[in-house]
Amino acid sequence: MIGRADLSDDALVDALKARLASCNRSVDDAECVLEAAMAGDAEAISLLRSAPVPAPSVKLAMPIQSLTRDVRRRGFGLASLRLSWHRG
Repeated sequence: MIGRADLSDDALVDALKARLASCNRSVDDAECVLEAAMAGDAEAISLLRSAPVPAPSVKLAMPIQSLTRDVRRRGFGLASLRLSWHRG
């Protein structure tokens, strides 16, 4: 449901139990809430997304993105701008 390979099912259930306890709900409902979230129930998904999961223990995979573009689009360079303080 969360999409982290390092997060075990037991850790997810424990985090969900902590979230249910903070909402003054029974921690025994954690399995039912998890099943409801997998079925698409909006309230269960909201509880699952706000569960305090532990920090990642492995490096997360991130795509490599370039910081600059190769080609400038729809822009004009500073050399094409001519400013003059003298008007006349």
